[in-house]
Amino acid sequence: MNRKHMIVVGSFAAAFAAVAYLGWALLIQPVNKKIAAKLAEKDDVSKKLETAKRQAAQYDKFRAQAENIRRDLNLISRRLDADLSMREMNRLNSRFLSYSGLAVDKVSAEKRERSKEAAFGGLDAVPFTITFKGGYHQVGNFINAMLAGQRLLVPQGLTFNQVADADLASGSTVDGILKISLFVEPAAAK
Repeated sequence: MNRKHMIVVGSFAAAFAAVAYLGWALLIQPVNKKIAAKLAEKDDVSKKLETAKRQAAQYDKFRAQAENIRRDLNLISRRLDADLSMREMNRLNSRFLSYSGLAVDKVSAEKRERSKEAAFGGLDAVPFTITFKGGYHQVGNFINAMLAGQRLLVPQGLTFNQVADADLASGSTVDGILKISLFVEPAAAK
């Protein structure tokens, strides 16, 4: 090969290298940048999608909790009544007491007032004090019947008069005082 051919071949090689570089710089490199940008955008959208899925799962959990709260409120509202007659109170007391077998000395209701307990805010409370005689199981039966009743009754205190351990073990009766609160919807202003 002569020198002229070498110059021509070298020129073609240099031209080919220049065209390849320009093609890479003008065509392939911008496409690679666009691909990198789209991959970064895809990663960003994937992260947003995962966040949205987590939030959607929390939304379903929140809806389930809200439904449970709604059911609980409906149950409580069915157990509340603004009108509470003494006849009804006597009927409630006699039903609970006859079921349990407690011998009641005295039942006294205090004045109805707005509840100070945060859990029952906005409701009226009617405190009751029951002085009784009965056995351990009779007291338990009474409290269970009271809690399972159709009214919202909450025990506030249970006091037993001092009894010897031997008397309790033998199943004898004890004297006691049970304080309960009956919660009702507020009475309408007159």
